[in-house]
Amino acid sequence: IKGVGNTMTAISTLISAGGGGGGSNVNDNRVINSTATSITTESGEVWLKSGQVSTDISTYPGATRFDGGFGYSTTNWSIASEMSRAGGITWDGSYFYVADRTRNGQIHKYNAAGVYQNVYFHGDNTSSDNENFGLHWDATTGYFYVADQWDGTAQRINSSYTQDSGWSMTGMSGIYGITVLGNYIYTLRGNYVHKDLLTSSGSSPSTSVSISAQTGSGQAQDLTTDGTYLYVKSTSGTVYQYTGASIGYTGLSFSINALSNAATAIGAFCFKNGNIFTTNSIDDKVFEWTPVQKVGLAAQANTDG
Repeated sequence: IKGVGNTMTAISTLISAGGGGGGSNVNDNRVINSTATSITTESGEVWLKSGQVSTDISTYPGATRFDGGFGYSTTNWSIASEMSRAGGITWDGSYFYVADRTRNGQIHKYNAAGVYQNVYFHGDNTSSDNENFGLHWDATTGYFYVADQWDGTAQRINSSYTQDSGWSMTGMSGIYGITVLGNYIYTLRGNYVHKDLLTSSGSSPSTSVSISAQTGSGQAQDLTTDGTYLYVKSTSGTVYQYTGASIGYTGLSFSINALSNAATAIGAFCFKNGNIFTTNSIDDKVFEWTPVQKVGLAAQANTDG
């Protein structure tokens, strides 16, 4: 894209052609001599400065949309009657399960509206399991996977809430999250995501990747998947997206800290039908987050022409 002389100030993208016959097509890019965030021409065309985005996709239905992360839906429900320090959360297609990360290690069952079902179980069928930070339901294998940070182990529980005594993962000091994607089980330990081949008795070590460039050393808090990507939550409430194959950062990040809580608000998250549900240890609630789509153009450098 070239401009005339040195008058250009910003590359903009057309997000609405208006009705006045301005001659441009939606999603065209043009250098415009203006510092304004958006410009509406006499013909009704709306141009948005590069580096600026709009979430008003209903007003600009023709503009190319992109994934803008997730926004708080304002929907939440309390789990305070069952626990005071929530840990892992997962969705099995019909119910939510939330782990109490205190030393009783109970995992409680809720319906889609957040109503407690008066059902709970333990991560290892005893009351000795402790801080269950990681919790994941895998429909393919038909098991819950539970990560116990206290003793550095993972167990799996069937749909009848009975432990598979022939399956375990041990020696995982500092484990905070666990999830299954394809034939692999992923665990979050410190500032590393570990990828292991899932076997009938546990796992076979494969690889581990540092994520400290995104989360900071030791700041990762939970790990989950939407069935395509991995997602890691930091203590600040920022979520980072990674590929499953190489655990490579995709560049997508977004915040899921509804009440701007401090880093002490330890909690977990999971996906349900494309939305995200989170817990934290301060509010004793589950929060819902919905996808946000945006229109606009990434920031572009000006070029003299």
